[in-house]
Amino acid sequence: MEQLSRTPNRLILRKIPWWSWIAGTVLILGSVIPIFMFAEHKLKCQRFTGQDGYCRITSQTLLRRTSQRISLDQIQQALVRTRRGSRGRIRYQVVIQTTTGSIDFGTDIVNPADSQYLVQRLNYFLQTPTQNKFEEIQDHQVVGILFFFGLLGLGIGLLIWRGKILILDLNKQTGQLRISYWGLLGQQTKENSLRQINTVDLETHRNSKGQVTYRVSLGLYSGDKIPLRSFYGVGRKDKEETIAQIQNFLKL
Repeated sequence: MEQLSRTPNRLILRKIPWWSWIAGTVLILGSVIPIFMFAEHKLKCQRFTGQDGYCRITSQTLLRRTSQRISLDQIQQALVRTRRGSRGRIRYQVVIQTTTGSIDFGTDIVNPADSQYLVQRLNYFLQTPTQNKFEEIQDHQVVGILFFFGLLGLGIGLLIWRGKILILDLNKQTGQLRISYWGLLGQQTKENSLRQINTVDLETHRNSKGQVTYRVSLGLYSGDKIPLRSFYGVGRKDKEETIAQIQNFLKL
């Protein structure tokens, strides 16, 4: 903890959780990215007579909209193209083959049944002159909105839970211990008597993966403990330095 002030009768320490602020801010700012990345894809076809008609492919995000119109007599067939993703999973992409090249529709997905069903429907429309209309909508913007609220909630939650500034005020003149927390929801203060402090301890916690985290707590003569933080964190050396500062000031 940073030492703000020290006199023979008073010690004030402060801890600013910079990493929690940075991580929370990154999550909040990053939450808007999925909204602009996930798109709504539309495929609408209209047949007038025989091969006289067209299909229009539209992709739209909050940033841009693209549209492509293709004559029915240019479309040869629809098929599914497979590729292996970065994690080894096979993904499936619907492809519309035309006389001028291939056009991807929508985004690649991991469920082959959905892709095959769309391809069968589209090929049936292309091969059936009595079918006048075809429409397919893949709205992935909802996924982007869910990611947005998820990341936003994580960022705000991190700032509220771990982003509080801690100020420890030890005042021998008044005999008071004051622990203040400043955060998004305002200030919280705990007070106790300095004379009740018996020890300054380093508490440890080991998670399921074997990682050890730490926190500083003040032990009272009553046997109770006052942790400076409600959660454990990394950085043993920093917490040991805080313990040494308090012990030195209180002559423990």
